[in-house]
Order: sequence, then structure tokens, then C-alpha cells
Amino acid sequence: MARTALALAYAVAGSREIALRESERAVRSNPNMVDALRALAISYGDNGNYDSAVRTIESALMLNGGLIPLYFERALYAMQLGDADSATFAYMQVLALDPANVKARLRLCELSSLLRERETAISYCQQVTQLAPTWSQGWHQLGREYFLQGNYAAAQENLHQCASLE
Repeated sequence: MARTALALAYAVAGSREIALRESERAVRSNPNMVDALRALAISYGDNGNYDSAVRTIESALMLNGGLIPLYFERALYAMQLGDADSATFAYMQVLALDPANVKARLRLCELSSLLRERETAISYCQQVTQLAPTWSQGWHQLGREYFLQGNYAAAQENLHQCASLE
């Protein structure tokens, strides 16, 4: 555990290579420790090795499939690789574990927007604003989606709601 904490500290300090080395040592000493695998995945991601980050996160998920942050990290690394399907699946796994998770819905809105699936993006953003009406980020993204769709009145209304919360 100490080596994992040391690896994360090096990562925060910007010493990516040292963080990777310490993460690898932590996993070698305890290959079934989810925290060590997660630190190793973060180190791989920080070094731009997203394929290894995905494989490592998947190993961690096999050990603890109920740990929601692992799915968010899986989605992040999938997006770095341009794999929108895997990212979508990871966010859906979050919703299967926590149906009221607004962060996963917001990420699905952003992902749908990236894929130019405007109606789907708006639907996810509306779910975010219904579940978390005081979270300005949901209103901002919803306003953005309406703007991209060309519905400027709705965009203005939602962006105003966002501004009133900040």
C-alpha cells in the first residue's frame, strides 16, 4: 500500500516515469491489490500508454467490478483510444450499479454530443438537470447542446439557469 501511495504522490508531482516504476513494483508485490492496479493504470495513462491502461483497469475490474471510479477511468482511457463504444459501455456499467449517477449521464451527454447524436445528448443532459437541478454543469452542457442544435432560445434559457447557479 505504501508503494502505491508513493507512486500516486510521484504522479501528482509530475514525475511520471518514477510513478510508473513505483506502480509496477506495487503490482509485482501484490498483483491482486485493486489500488495498486489502479495506480499502475493511471501511470500508464499519464505516460500516454492507453492500451496498457485499459488492460490494467480491466484487471482491476475483474477483482472489484463494483468500484465505480474504475469504470470512469475505463471510459477515459477508451476515449483516449477513440473507442466510443467501450466508453459508452463503461458509463452504462456505472448506471447499472448506480442508476441515479448524474456524472455518468453528463459524460454520456458529452459523448453523444461528440458523436453528433444531438437528441440523445439533450436527453441525457435533461436527465442530469432533473436529477441534479442545482448542478450548474448540467445546465451548461444542456445549453450548449441546444446551441449546437440551433435552438438559441432554449440555449439562452439553460445557460441563464447555469449562470444563476454559479
